[in-house]
Amino acid sequence: MLSKSRFFRQHRPQINSKNNFFMKTNYSKFNHFVSFFLFFTLAFAAQAKPLLELEFGKNLKEAKERAAAEGKIIVVDFVASWCMPCHWMDESTYSDPTIIDFMQRNTIPVKIDIDDFDGYALKDQYNIKVLPTIVFLNSGGSQIRKSEAALTVSELMSQLKELSTKANKRKLIVEKTDPPRETARPNPAPQPKLNSPGATYEAGEGLFRFFVERQALKGFSVQTGAFEDYKQVLNETAKLQEKFAGKAILVHSARVNGKAIFRVMVGEFSTNREASNFSQVMKASNFNGVVKDLSAL
Repeated sequence: MLSKSRFFRQHRPQINSKNNFFMKTNYSKFNHFVSFFLFFTLAFAAQAKPLLELEFGKNLKEAKERAAAEGKIIVVDFVASWCMPCHWMDESTYSDPTIIDFMQRNTIPVKIDIDDFDGYALKDQYNIKVLPTIVFLNSGGSQIRKSEAALTVSELMSQLKELSTKANKRKLIVEKTDPPRETARPNPAPQPKLNSPGATYEAGEGLFRFFVERQALKGFSVQTGAFEDYKQVLNETAKLQEKFAGKAILVHSARVNGKAIFRVMVGEFSTNREASNFSQVMKASNFNGVVKDLSAL
């Protein structure tokens, strides 16, 4: 009769080479499974959006109307698709929960792409030289600060808190009430004629006289703006004709990303130097311009 210890020694399970192979294979498969699971989990986590996300508007005019009604400052972030520091701010500074919470409660954030047709004109208007540039406006739409650098969370928060004062966040639009009873209306003041001194062209409406002819794509001119709305083209052209009488006003029409864009230019010059000299004359009259090579249009 065999003892228990001898019995178990003789009948213990044997792991032959074949069993060993399958055990190793199954263990290897398990390792691969774990590796793939961790890889896709980390990849999903890296691409997942944060729970809070700061939404930027794209229309500065609408932002100014909201800021006036809600009593908030406007944060205008000038960017471009090729600007790497701009992307860094999106991924770090603007994704920080404290920044998101503060800006949602106190600001109207707007992003302006300087390569868009509207962004091009705003770039000139706010004299944007580097990217990223953040322009801070009060609730009345007036500039109160300009920051020409990529800001960290602490740097941006410091500026936001400093600028979020009662003076900068006044509500400027009175809520509508019941209309008052109609009373006799005074005669309206006479409006200046279209080409008279002091005339304004805010609406871009009315009757305009045109003399249109094809312009050769050669020489140089000074561009004062690029517009999507043709009313703005009429406004700009009328102002330039009044200020620089005798100089040709050129309008170049093109399509960018499927949308019409109109470039308004002044003068026709043989050389770049002549156009540059005239741009200085325009600057002295508070008109900013950029020299354009007409052959490159």
